[in-house]
Amino acid sequence: RIRIGTFLILLPLHNPVRVAEDTATVDLMSNGRFDLGVGLGYRRQEFADQGISHTERGARLNEGIALIQRLLSDEEVTFDGKFSHLNKIRIVPPALQQPHPPIWIGAIAPKAIERAAKMGFHFQVVGPPALVEHYDSCLVAAGRNPQEYSTAQLRWVHVAKSRDQAWETCAQSLHYTASCYAKWFAEANDKPGDDAAIVGIPSVDEIISKQEFDVFGEPAMVGTPSDVRDMIADYVKRGRVTHLVCGMAMSGLAPHLIRSSMEMFAKDVIPAFRK
Repeated sequence: RIRIGTFLILLPLHNPVRVAEDTATVDLMSNGRFDLGVGLGYRRQEFADQGISHTERGARLNEGIALIQRLLSDEEVTFDGKFSHLNKIRIVPPALQQPHPPIWIGAIAPKAIERAAKMGFHFQVVGPPALVEHYDSCLVAAGRNPQEYSTAQLRWVHVAKSRDQAWETCAQSLHYTASCYAKWFAEANDKPGDDAAIVGIPSVDEIISKQEFDVFGEPAMVGTPSDVRDMIADYVKRGRVTHLVCGMAMSGLAPHLIRSSMEMFAKDVIPAFRK
């Protein structure tokens, strides 16, 4: 019964026909349980490594997502665009969910969020509730009802029997993850402040001592099941949340610690929010 999704594919770096075909295949194999999440991408080096101009990413995303929608809808597509040239392409068999599986767009920059709303896609969020407020206002401006669209917020989560144990276990992983993203944001420099993202990241010892650490403008959800339940409840109160994506398989964290955290989360955290 569990749904399957991508969080997320950087669509400008992929062939839209292949993405559509893979989506249809997984949707059929799962009996209609697949959600497709795509994003713009931001690291200039990732584009340069494939010979793709960083400045084309928005146009590539727009063209690619439009083609994917048509291909997943059992349409024979002939198209002569800026980046794709198709002649009577059809996905056989088509996706099970019609007109197509749910499509989500991940975004951080205001313009990218506006694009997701204008195109009428669900929103994959990395950051504070203010981003959802902006998305909702853009939906309204486009004549859409926000209550008809979902938001999936990504938060880093680690659960252990004690708060001390939880922080000691995952501090190194959180520090590494934040440092990597800070360097990538500085490389992209998409919005004011990105070039200084690396400044002020505390050391591993400081993270353990303070037992708090922000990732993408929101505190990591680390601690006992009770701690994490309280943090989720607080987050839900501060904005519209329909889905919560938990980053639990943190970089460098031992598999048995990841599994233990997941099991504790499933047993002692999720039931408090089950409707």
